[in-house]
Amino acid sequence: MKVVTTYYEGGAVVQVDGRLDAEWAAHLSDSLGELLRAGVRAAVVDLTQVSYVSSAGARVLTASARDFAALRGELLVAAPPPVVEDALGVAGLADQIVAPTGEGPDRRVRTSGIFARVRYTQDWSAPTTAVASGSYETSPYEPGASVACRVYGERAGECHRVPFAERAFGVGIGALGDGAEECGPRLGELIGAGGVVAYLPTDGAFVPDYLATGRGHAPAPYLASGVVCEGGFSHLVRFSTARAATSVPLAELAEVCLDAEGSDAVGIVAITESAGLVGAHRRQPPASVRSNGSPFAPQALRDWLTFTAEPAYSASTALVVGVAARRALPPLAAQLRPLRGRPGLLGHFHAAVFSYRPVPQRTVALQTVVETLFQHQTLRSVLHLLHDERQAGRGSESHFVRGLAWVAPVASVAEPGAPA
Repeated sequence: MKVVTTYYEGGAVVQVDGRLDAEWAAHLSDSLGELLRAGVRAAVVDLTQVSYVSSAGARVLTASARDFAALRGELLVAAPPPVVEDALGVAGLADQIVAPTGEGPDRRVRTSGIFARVRYTQDWSAPTTAVASGSYETSPYEPGASVACRVYGERAGECHRVPFAERAFGVGIGALGDGAEECGPRLGELIGAGGVVAYLPTDGAFVPDYLATGRGHAPAPYLASGVVCEGGFSHLVRFSTARAATSVPLAELAEVCLDAEGSDAVGIVAITESAGLVGAHRRQPPASVRSNGSPFAPQALRDWLTFTAEPAYSASTALVVGVAARRALPPLAAQLRPLRGRPGLLGHFHAAVFSYRPVPQRTVALQTVVETLFQHQTLRSVLHLLHDERQAGRGSESHFVRGLAWVAPVASVAEPGAPA
């Protein structure tokens, strides 16, 4: 079987030749996924030369059509054999994604007519603002909403049990388990949002783990340090790469979110398509580092902390959570570091990295999209995103292709035991 993609000004045609069975369905899925990653939002799958389609092949077509629709594009199927039309009819999609072709023996795909039908658009209903690298649309989400934050400082042997309700999000050094004593040897990079908490254990395996809300019980990790916010998001920021740029840097996204709220500090939860992440993760828990003398000596630093040598995890999807601020507000200041290596823009962000899934560009509930990632994608890592002073230019910070960012002004900051 062959899968050949031809690009046109209005989109792309993917011609399939042979048997579309389970093996080749995976190849077709990869080809369609690559179109989405490349920014193509109008595609036609030409099945004129297909002799057989299995249920696996039909499932790829229906799932890919939904992925294109979620990005305000459209995937059409042209000249489908009867078995495909039957499968799409059962799924209720035949009238939606089957494109008209020639009548009688001439069933060739006429690309001009098909692309005229495609409802492809990059326009959003709200005004779009172009910045240096990105194009941003900001719209109200929960007008007037804000978050209250708590800061957890790292003290020897101290861990706090912190429930992450559905309206809570945060980052820090923590672990999932039954009690602070059990969690201590595994404390690593932690991220939580949308009722799910994930972390990267430091027990040697470095296999990320997570816990989702179940039967009304929110995950409650043990946190050695970090910041956790709870409340509502006042704005939703949709963003994509500007025409003259290749990606959107984390620092620029943070600045846009601060401008959207007109606040000195904001909480941000974003679902992004990554163009490369720059960050680090612990190799040892805090207790082990403290017992090994000076933790910031060059050799000691390499023993307990792993840095990305260059931007990593491109062509993946990332859940990015954190806070950004224009100035060091106590007690939040201890959790903030410069973004892009300059004063006046501070932040603390972690990323949960997943296998690639297109980011929807319509308004969706945060909990829904977070649950979808954890249920259907592979969790690959959890990173502390940072500005790498060892590198200059694009390689010094994380970059994204497109995404959604839920933003809230920080109304208050407190430490454990103090009223928020």
